[in-house]
Parts: sequence; structure tokens; C-alpha cells
Amino acid sequence: MAKEGESFDDVVEKVAFATEKHIAVLEKVYEKAPYEAKNAILRVMGVSLRGQENALFVLNQRNSEKALKLQLKIMDQRIERVKLRIENKNLVAAKEAFENYERGKKRAEFFLKSVKKMEKNPEKIKKLEKLVFEKTAKHIEVLFEIYKKAPDQAKPGILRAIENSMRGNKKIEKLFKEKLEKIKREILIPEKIRKELKKEKKKKKTRKT
Repeated sequence: MAKEGESFDDVVEKVAFATEKHIAVLEKVYEKAPYEAKNAILRVMGVSLRGQENALFVLNQRNSEKALKLQLKIMDQRIERVKLRIENKNLVAAKEAFENYERGKKRAEFFLKSVKKMEKNPEKIKKLEKLVFEKTAKHIEVLFEIYKKAPDQAKPGILRAIENSMRGNKKIEKLFKEKLEKIKREILIPEKIRKELKKEKKKKKTRKT
């Protein structure tokens, strides 16, 4: 590293993004693999994820701001993979990318807490909080798009992810409250219709008797 004039931070960045390419390939391979090979692929993916997370964790101890920014970029890639795979009907690969996105979100929250503990400049903390807010808002917008295109069996999980991303952030909750309520109303309408149909059936049965 010293001979090539690269900093530790630069090397970690290269490792993190190279590993992310491997994880993206493994998500897709997992979908197409025969049943007997799936567990082995999941194990390899787990090793890649842990290696990436360990590299970022070490970076976080030296430079928590850089670790947070890298994690947010990785989340950008993962949410876009979910979107693309839903559109291409690669549902198993989409599920894996989605789970990896959720895992990355927890890491980003951890790194932001580290920044708040280590950083003494309040202006810098505000800027990073704003960056996290903007990224979160962008990801939620993409999740709403994914929700519209997703098959019915995938929709509850995406809805939970939207709610989890909104929870605890009043600005985000205010920004997306109307959209979320609209989706919930649309979900509830079929249930109301089913109840009405059941009532009608009961009425017909009582009339016959």
C-alpha cells in the first residue's frame, strides 16, 4: 500500500466494492442453482458479506464518516438490484438482494451512531444526517416503485421494509405518510369486499331456509 501510494481507506473502498460485485453475482447464481447447491452458495455469500462488513468495521474505527458513505453507496447498488430483478422477474435473486439491503441498512445506522460519538464538529454531523435522510428518502421512493411492480407474495415484505425505513424519523414519516396510507387503503378494500360477499352469501342461505 505504501509503495503504491494508496491509503488504507482507499484499499478498504476497493475491497468493499469488489466484494459487492461478487455478492451481486452470487445472488443471481443462487436463483439458477439446483436445490442441492443452494446452501453452499448461501455460505459463500455469507463469507463475502462478513468480509465486506469486517473491512468497513475496521475503517469505521479510523474514519466513521468514510465508512458511512461507503455503506450508503453499497445500499444504492442493492436497492437498484432489487428493482431490476423484480422487473426481470428474477424473484429469488430479488429476495436475496433485498435481504442484503436490509442488512446494509442496519450497518449504516451503526456507522451514523459512530460518527455522532466520534465527531466533534456539529456542522459535519448535520451534513451527514442530511445525507442519510436524502438517501433514505430516495430508497423509500424506489421501494414504492418496486411495490407496484412486485408480485403479490413479495408485497408484504416490501411494505414492512418501507415502514421500517420510515419508523423513528418524523421528517420521513411526514414525507411518505400519504403514500403509505394510500397503499394500505388499497389493501383493505378487497378485504371489505370479501366481507360484503360473505354477508350476501349468508343472506341468500337464510332466504332459502
